[in-house]
Amino acid sequence: MYKTILVPIDISEKELIKKALKHALYIAKLSDAKLHFFHVAPDMSRYSMSYSYHYDLLANFAKKTIESSEKQLEIIVKHIDYPKDKISYSVEMGSPRDKVLSEAEKIGADLIVVGSRRPNIATHLLGSNASAIVSNAPISILIVR
Repeated sequence: MYKTILVPIDISEKELIKKALKHALYIAKLSDAKLHFFHVAPDMSRYSMSYSYHYDLLANFAKKTIESSEKQLEIIVKHIDYPKDKISYSVEMGSPRDKVLSEAEKIGADLIVVGSRRPNIATHLLGSNASAIVSNAPISILIVR
């Protein structure tokens, strides 16, 4: 049914990772699909511009952030009971909605599985990453709570 499943995860949200992983893995096993885990680290450059940080410091921060996130994703992937040749992962910096949608297109995903908290007043007023992805994605999305 599905060939490539994108699972965007926030590596700091262990509970959401467990929930999304459980569902994504179940669907992947049914479909013999590839799983791609994706973390979007916050882009500090837009914040630091106002503080006039030096470019080299920003570049070093970005590099260390991506390396650290990749190591954490590698640990998560290592413990998944699924053929390793069907699992991939990547990290980028930027807006979660934009990066997830571009990653889905880049890898040819036909399903996105997103962990999400229960909506509350903050997410209704400000929006959430999950709702932003749902509102803009051209492919199927499974929101796991």
